Amino acid sequence: MARVTSRRRPLPTPPALAEPVVPSSAGLVFAALLLTLLLRFFAWFVPSNWLWGVDAFRHWPFPAAAPLVILAAIGFVPAGAHLIERRLDAVGKIWERAGWRADLAACAAIGLLLFFVRDPLHFTGDSGLRAGLVGMAAPPASLLEHAYPLDLLVNFHAVRALQDMGVGGGAALPLVGASVGALFALAGFGFLRAAGARGAALPAGAVALLGGSTLLHFAGYDKYGPLLLGIALAGTGVVQLARRGRGEWTLALGMAVAVLSHRSGYLLAPAALWTFFRAHALADRTGRMRLLAATALMLLVLIALASRTFTMFVNVDRVAHLPGGHVAEARGAGGAPAFLLRISDALNVLSFLVPLWLAGAAAAVTVRRPSGAVRERATDRGARFSIAPTGATALTGISFILFFVAPGGGWPRDWDDATGAGVVMALATSYALVVSWRNGGGTRIRAPIVTLGIAAGIAAFGIQASESIGLRRVHALATSAPELSDPIRAGMYDFLGVRAINAGRGDQAAAMFERAVEVGGPNPRILHEVGLAYLRAGKLAPARSAFTRAATLSRTVAAPWVGLARIAVIEKDTLAAIAALDSALLRAPYDAENLRFAASLRGARGVSTK
Repeated sequence: MARVTSRRRPLPTPPALAEPVVPSSAGLVFAALLLTLLLRFFAWFVPSNWLWGVDAFRHWPFPAAAPLVILAAIGFVPAGAHLIERRLDAVGKIWERAGWRADLAACAAIGLLLFFVRDPLHFTGDSGLRAGLVGMAAPPASLLEHAYPLDLLVNFHAVRALQDMGVGGGAALPLVGASVGALFALAGFGFLRAAGARGAALPAGAVALLGGSTLLHFAGYDKYGPLLLGIALAGTGVVQLARRGRGEWTLALGMAVAVLSHRSGYLLAPAALWTFFRAHALADRTGRMRLLAATALMLLVLIALASRTFTMFVNVDRVAHLPGGHVAEARGAGGAPAFLLRISDALNVLSFLVPLWLAGAAAAVTVRRPSGAVRERATDRGARFSIAPTGATALTGISFILFFVAPGGGWPRDWDDATGAGVVMALATSYALVVSWRNGGGTRIRAPIVTLGIAAGIAAFGIQASESIGLRRVHALATSAPELSDPIRAGMYDFLGVRAINAGRGDQAAAMFERAVEVGGPNPRILHEVGLAYLRAGKLAPARSAFTRAATLSRTVAAPWVGLARIAVIEKDTLAAIAALDSALLRAPYDAENLRFAASLRGARGVSTK
């Protein structure tokens, strides 16, 4: 008789003890990319200052914007994605085989692009001021006192030296900016290689790192350029130390460059110190000596500029740009609750600078170190130690800028103040994606990353490189809801008025200046500009009214009296013109131009000039 054996079925694992399921990298990243695309598509048609960081397509003419949107979306289409992936593989293999030669060729191409695609508006940050400073024979010391040593050396003295060598026509500053931008790109390629990017991951990682608006800062304006270069070098050193145990001098040099360039470099010091400490624990005796020497170099630079940085923090940042400061208070009163605007601006400036940051955050979820069987699949297997604490510390530091600093022109205008934060996020984004691809996750979603990143980058460059697109954006920011604060909008209308009057459109300029006065309140300088605009348009009565209001508001300014004198000359009332010029000379007795003007009038009238 056959023996019957019972087969026991394994008991189901209780839900509480089951291995946690980690969503696949491809699914999370693809969802993040799709959300990014949908946000930009939505902002293409919906005017709103809640979306100023993702609405670049809206400011382009429709016939030019439509191909960009198609380019952004084509990577999501299977047939298009397959073709792009094949091209990425081919380009990546060539790039990997060529090594540093390919890196140099790519950074040279980027440098040429940055040199020729310049900013004609000078709307962003201090770009207009910087362009004017390098052309002054003796610029006021007060305009340079806040510049840090390396920024001053690169963006002022080097530019002036190029001008002395015959580089004219306004090309010196763009040449310096493009050169620093090319070096930044070269450092970025080194970061990608240190992170383990190979093959198709090289071009895809380059788009994730450089696509967006961080490169815009180098196109004719380079205030933060050395800072960004230093951050890229420091990031490369961090990855080299974590993966190979070498890179301490790259990290120290990068931090030194960052701190010598701008005070915000100090926000990354805790992350650098943690990396040195972690690497020291794993190094041998020789390695520890190198680490100590590199740490000492970085600390010397930190200490050398500590007093100056503290003074600027107390006397400039705290009283002006941080919560409670006069700039922060004035700029925070917009058409929505202040805390919502602060969160919105932080997310918008991040999206403007690093369009793919959501994809990087999604990839980082699977790069973390989970437990059990998932660990071998999801972690960065080549690392000696995790750089997650370093990245978290660096991101915490830059969040201080994004959430607490209020720039004078508002974030939509002064987004350059966050370029350092943007580079840190771009490094984190590209690193998470490269590690995810290297560990076998989501290699087939590189196509949408490339198409979306390139389209967003082109759209951002158009905003800055095209005068018509840039002016359309400024007007949209000034008129869209929720309303930006009155000082910010007044500054934008003032900017639009200056552009209009320089283009010979007096009536349009007068309307913009009047709007600036209406929004920001009576201002002698802007009222004087109102008078000049009406004078340019041949409307003497409103010009006289504006000059008179400006002279009444300030008893010390001379310019409105000169405007009244010019009106009197047009009306052929020489005595009235001389009287107005006398009032101007009482307020500015050594103004050479006004002295010549007065002498010519007296000579024509036969009045003694003594």
